[in-house]
Amino acid sequence: MKFSIDLKVSSSADWLEVVMLDFDSFLKDHADCERKASAMATSLIAKYPDRELIIPEMIETAIEELEHFQQVYSIMKQRSVSLNMEMEEDLYIKQLMPLTHGGTPESRFLSRLLLGSVVECRGCERFK
Repeated sequence: MKFSIDLKVSSSADWLEVVMLDFDSFLKDHADCERKASAMATSLIAKYPDRELIIPEMIETAIEELEHFQQVYSIMKQRSVSLNMEMEEDLYIKQLMPLTHGGTPESRFLSRLLLGSVVECRGCERFK
């Protein structure tokens, strides 16, 4: 079952301009983001194996994100762009992660699910 949340603020028009100025760097960053999204879904399964209701969705999400990575990687290969040797820390995620700490285990769990949703919605909004 797929749900989405509505974002309150759209990406700036400047974002697209910056992407187009260095599209190869954008592809590298996007490939990293897809790998991280797949890993996050997998890590939720590892961290919460007792949450059986989310496991099928997290498996599906992990596979979907790996498929997105495969698509981006294919474009990179066509353009002779290599993957980053190391994945850089994502400042957007770094700023949001403290919001998932503290409180009860239940609230941390729900916060992490919501964080994943916000990040995915932002990605979808940017690729419309």
